[in-house]
Amino acid sequence: LARVSKEEFENFKAIEYLVGYENDGSPIWGKNPNEAILILEGRNRNSSVIYNKYAQKWVLGYLNCNEGSKYPLEVRHCDNIWGPYSEPSILFENAGENRNHYGVYMNERWVDDNGNYYFIYSRWTRSDPYVYRSFVGKGTVDLLDEE
Repeated sequence: LARVSKEEFENFKAIEYLVGYENDGSPIWGKNPNEAILILEGRNRNSSVIYNKYAQKWVLGYLNCNEGSKYPLEVRHCDNIWGPYSEPSILFENAGENRNHYGVYMNERWVDDNGNYYFIYSRWTRSDPYVYRSFVGKGTVDLLDEE
């Protein structure tokens, strides 16, 4: 995890990296990228993060590429972007013939007044986008558009 002010966005030397946590869980930021720590362990791809104002939670979606997994699309929630993150909720299992989903692409503009958040994912076989809806903590998704 890294941060930089918008005024310094093009200045790579201004980037700060999450390097640890204080005893109270607050983040410690540093300038050395080699000291950066992971907010999630493992191999995760096609990630997207939004802030859900209704639920007052950060939402992280990704493709789990860890060895032994069925490559599910997962989502986690937390109070602070630096974590700690919840245990994953599986949006889709990529198993058998359905092992072709990727990406959980979200945008903060895609959160409605009830806290539902909408995301797009694709399939390798068709590369068509699909729009789904979920809710923080609900653990389910609804297909909105198959076309």
